[in-house]
Amino acid sequence: NTIEMQAITALAHLRACVVCVLDISEQCGYSLQQQCDLFNNIKPLFANKPLIVALNKIDARRPEDLPQPEKDLLEQTFKKDANVLVIPMSTLTKEGVSEVQNTACDALLAHRIEQKMAGNKVDNILNRLHVAVPKASQEIRQPHIPEGVLAQRAAGYTKPDTIRKLERDLEEELGDDYILDLKKHYDLPNPDDKYDDIPEVWQGHNIADFVDPDIVQKLEELEKEEAMLEEAGVYESEDENLTEEQMEIREKAGLIRKKKKVPTATLR
Repeated sequence: NTIEMQAITALAHLRACVVCVLDISEQCGYSLQQQCDLFNNIKPLFANKPLIVALNKIDARRPEDLPQPEKDLLEQTFKKDANVLVIPMSTLTKEGVSEVQNTACDALLAHRIEQKMAGNKVDNILNRLHVAVPKASQEIRQPHIPEGVLAQRAAGYTKPDTIRKLERDLEEELGDDYILDLKKHYDLPNPDDKYDDIPEVWQGHNIADFVDPDIVQKLEELEKEEAMLEEAGVYESEDENLTEEQMEIREKAGLIRKKKKVPTATLR
């Protein structure tokens, strides 16, 4: 129909790999002969593109089970052309589906590389490329063993039979019963205190104030700094440096602001 022909025409203008799916079980309502005739009609549109033919529904009917005339038809239609790859598959059992996908991707990649190599820009790029191949060394290099490992071996150290399980190993082993427990790694004098709740206030003091061990020293330094700023006059009010005229202007400005606020309040 018209929509299918528009799709086929669009494929002819795309840089893509064309996968033609045939139903060898003929459950689609078209015989194998009709499907092959359709393929021969649209094949010229895909002359310069990688083409793959997927023989679908091999779960219902395998290619080796076809009658001899249909086998000859497939061989005459597809296998005589070396550029057409024929791959059996089944979307129901997933047999051959990944092979079709991988083959299509590889064919498209090879086709695009071939097109780029045929262009004029490749020569300019190749002239700027240099592949350095290191020469094989005839010297036999001994493995480097750290001195600490050699000392452990000399002292008779043996690798323990049991390996500590990681959290990932415990998660895979327990499955849905796994619970992440970070408190079990707490290093405390009394191991029983690992799971105690930390209070916010203890003996009238805020616990957060003692998180930093140097908080008292930092507080003293801050107080000294504040005292130095006060002596330097940093916190002195600007009013002390104003003249009498500037103070009078500021008072009048305040009265004007108050008078403007009164009508606004009455309107609301």
